[in-house]
Amino acid sequence: MSDNSSLLCDQDTERGHIGIVFCALYLVATSILSIVGNLIVLMAINNSTRLREQPSSVFVANLSICDLLNAVFVIIPTTVFIFTDVLTVPNSFCNIQCALNYVFIIVSMLTLGMIAVERCVSVSVPFKHMDIMRNRTVMLMTTYTWVQGVAFGAVPIICSWVMYDYWEAVCAITWDDHASSGGVEYVVTAFILCFAIPAVLMVVCYGKILAIVKGTDTHRNRLQQKRTEDMRIIKSILAVVIVFFGCMTPFCITKLIKIFFSTCAIPPWVNLFSSLLQFTSSATNPLIYGIFREDFRHAVMKTFWKVYSTLPCRTDEFVRPVTQPSSFI
Repeated sequence: MSDNSSLLCDQDTERGHIGIVFCALYLVATSILSIVGNLIVLMAINNSTRLREQPSSVFVANLSICDLLNAVFVIIPTTVFIFTDVLTVPNSFCNIQCALNYVFIIVSMLTLGMIAVERCVSVSVPFKHMDIMRNRTVMLMTTYTWVQGVAFGAVPIICSWVMYDYWEAVCAITWDDHASSGGVEYVVTAFILCFAIPAVLMVVCYGKILAIVKGTDTHRNRLQQKRTEDMRIIKSILAVVIVFFGCMTPFCITKLIKIFFSTCAIPPWVNLFSSLLQFTSSATNPLIYGIFREDFRHAVMKTFWKVYSTLPCRTDEFVRPVTQPSSFI
């Protein structure tokens, strides 16, 4: 089994003991929050009939599954790479990690774009929402996110473009070596289809939603409660989108700079910071759901009570939630 030598620039230095400890602890915390938080999301959806009946729950579950897998198969190995301060990674493992990293990133971004579309349909044509967003349609949209993710994730492996990047702390494309052999076309296409288009969809859809919610109409009194619920849920999803793109933009921009200029055009710590931000997005979504969503908090408490009630050492100090939350999306 061969090793992938790490790509290092002339100006690069070692991370240093303080940097290694800080980054490793940060990624350990990120991994734990992502695994626990996203498992709670999936359990809450599974245990709540109200959540399961909504089309948007399929997209939320897809996002949680993606974040959970990202924590297990990408973030944890990266934590080991940083903690051990390795310069080489076995070629076969490096290929797998690179492919999975790109797959999970792409699936997450596409899913967020589809959530925006689903929300826009729900608010703009509420009485036709369930007819448009049928189970079959939602499942096809969700499946497509994985098809596109796998397609783009497989290209660097098939073309043998992958090498361990010491400062990114992940296995990635060797941009300098393959810019003239399809790398530029790959990056530009991936940027447009996997980042720019979902971003445009979110801006357009959420802009339309905000205009509808803030506008006045003859049926406003009758629809006031639904509008209030929509606005609260929109805030939670907007928070997810803002945090996600705040985390992902440095990662995507640094890739464009590397392919059009040079890998060494990016300062070492900027490379590492972009990787840490990228991983942070996997842990933030469950926290945002818990902060903004009353219905989701209720489902989590219901799940907690269901698990707690099965424990032989339980006490009666906790009161089971009985109030019903407002409708979910």
